[in-house]
Amino acid sequence: MAKKNLNALNIVNVINKQTNHVYNTNLPAVSKSNFKDMAKELRIAPDVVRNGWHDSLVNLVGLQMAMNKRAFRSYFRELTGREIDTFDVQLLMMDLLEMKAYKPDANADDFFEDVKPDIAAQYGHLNFQGQIPVSLNEESLYGAFISESAFMDYMEMIERTLYSTLEMSDVQLVKELVNQNIKEGNIRLYPIEKPVDRDTALAFTQAVKSTLADMEVEMSRGYNLSGIATWTPREDDIIISGTDVKATTETYSLAWAFNKSFLDLEAEGRAITAKSDAFAGGAVYALAGDKFAFQIHPVVGFPKVVSQYFGNTLTNKRWLHYWAMYIMSYFNNMIAFVKPSEVGIESATLALRSGSDAMNRGEKGQVFVDSITAAENKIADKFGTYALTGNNSEDTVIDAESGKIRIARDETAANVTVTWTSHLAEGVTAQKTITING
Repeated sequence: MAKKNLNALNIVNVINKQTNHVYNTNLPAVSKSNFKDMAKELRIAPDVVRNGWHDSLVNLVGLQMAMNKRAFRSYFRELTGREIDTFDVQLLMMDLLEMKAYKPDANADDFFEDVKPDIAAQYGHLNFQGQIPVSLNEESLYGAFISESAFMDYMEMIERTLYSTLEMSDVQLVKELVNQNIKEGNIRLYPIEKPVDRDTALAFTQAVKSTLADMEVEMSRGYNLSGIATWTPREDDIIISGTDVKATTETYSLAWAFNKSFLDLEAEGRAITAKSDAFAGGAVYALAGDKFAFQIHPVVGFPKVVSQYFGNTLTNKRWLHYWAMYIMSYFNNMIAFVKPSEVGIESATLALRSGSDAMNRGEKGQVFVDSITAAENKIADKFGTYALTGNNSEDTVIDAESGKIRIARDETAANVTVTWTSHLAEGVTAQKTITING
């Protein structure tokens, strides 16, 4: 049904035609002159016909109306990905391979070495199953046939009640997703003053532009929690900013950062405007990075509406069910712009991905920040640099950004120490001592 045909007469005639076909009834074609008589036709219709007519009204036409004209649309809908037909997903990412120097002399160890690709996996599970109930009294429907405008008001009531609630739920779910990851330190923070005037807007714009350019021109490990080398093509980058930041940057500078108007960026889904206090109570005022950092997937067939008729109250109750997965990918780039005064880190702990405190000679592994403690009423993150001490072999090395470590075959030290330094405060470090087996 085309949007231009969504008027009372067309809606009722479409449902009448469908009901006649399904139940072999003779509901009339309605016009302006006999529109009011439709309530009488439904009152004298058998229960199964009347209930089927109401189901069609809500489930078929109501949904089409909602798709064409929502009372409210989540500003995060551009982040919604494909539907999934399973409750579990596995995100996989393979890291870059190692480039070795050419040696003219044969080396048996190098020749027979098992060089396995470094493949990381992140597992996600269906984590939202919600329902939105609404009760619709049968007499309310009949009363709607008093006029075409009253009928359309009734339709919009259904639309607003169910689908606006669904859309607002999406806003809350994405905000909770981001805020939980900020709280755990999983998103890299970029401390810089919030744009409030020309100078701060230009500084913020330069930070956005240079950071997204870094993500685009070269694979790096510094902007994603997994520490895997990745990049973000320009067509996949996004910026999410609060309403107040948008107002300032749109006035002074943000269009220059992308060489496009803000409206064009919004149309492409590359710019999203959130409420000014959406993230960390407003301490984080913008996000920038890869849109695929957000893995938001509805289950196939949802949202769906089911109903139950209650004869004692002449009420048809509807439940709109929505099942979806809301997770953040730790393989994709993302940074959060935060007021410097809101940042503070006190301590951190380190661990090995293997869960052990030891490694074998010739083994590869990864040291990571297991937990952080932010200062009171502040936020922090798990990003920083790694350094290695105590090794005797120059082939025992650690990657400064990712914490990926390799113990050389000829290592003679009994243990080595990894020191992590927060990028937020040079004085905040954490250490991990690794025992070398054998």
